[in-house]
Amino acid sequence: GRFSFPFVPAGDYELSAHLWMGITGGTGPSVRKPQSIAPGMTATVKVDLPVGILLVVKLTGCEICDEHEMVDYKMFPSQAAPADPDELDRMLQSVPRESVVGLGYGGDDAANIMQFHDVAPGPYAICVKVRGGRKSGDQREEMFGCVAATLVVGDDVAEVSVALRRVATKP
Repeated sequence: GRFSFPFVPAGDYELSAHLWMGITGGTGPSVRKPQSIAPGMTATVKVDLPVGILLVVKLTGCEICDEHEMVDYKMFPSQAAPADPDELDRMLQSVPRESVVGLGYGGDDAANIMQFHDVAPGPYAICVKVRGGRKSGDQREEMFGCVAATLVVGDDVAEVSVALRRVATKP
């Protein structure tokens, strides 16, 4: 697209741009360009944004997906996938907050196949937690799964399957 910023005061600026595809996008790398503006100057800055990969996440083994209340997705740069929710929490504390994409879906939307748009190539952990309806008291059934995947330059679409298993819920 073309953007115009009229009447910008003279000075040094940095233009930052990134792809954004709604709530599940914007995970691709941003491009930054420095620009100095002199009084009365018109500047044209060309920005070429790299097109990222479409990552499709499918769930397998979900025994409570028909009665679920919420599905939480987390994706972050990592060579390894955490084994359980506690390890996921520990790993998330060691990565920059802005590198974590977290999405939660409830109701009918939770049954949809998840897609992350414009993901930069590299290694990622993709984790999913499904919370079921109330069983007895405040206890809920939960299922969890993570997978490590490396997205490769040149791929338009990558597909991963996350195998879910029951996990103990915290009181």
